[in-house]
This record gives sequence, C-alpha cells and structure tokens, in this order.
Amino acid sequence: MNDLKYWVAFRQVYELGPATFAKLEARYGDMETAWRAPLSDLVAADVL
Repeated sequence: MNDLKYWVAFRQVYELGPATFAKLEARYGDMETAWRAPLSDLVAADVL
C-alpha cells in the first residue's frame, strides 16, 4: 500500500473512522490526494 503513511496520518485525526475514510477514497481516489487537498475543500465536501 503506497499511501499507508497518509492512512496513518488521517487516522491520527480525532473522530475519523471507516465512513470518513470511505468518503475520502470515493472523492479523491487515494489517501495522498486527499491529504494534499486544501482544508476548505475537505470541509466543503463534508469530509471533515
């Protein structure tokens, strides 16, 4: 898994669970892209 470090980093954020991870993957395709997304985009997408 190439994006393991991003999964681990996101997991450190309080209250992010399986449903949020599914939303992130569905919207961004992979965790690296999600990690690099602007916070405003994550909030607007109702991911955070």
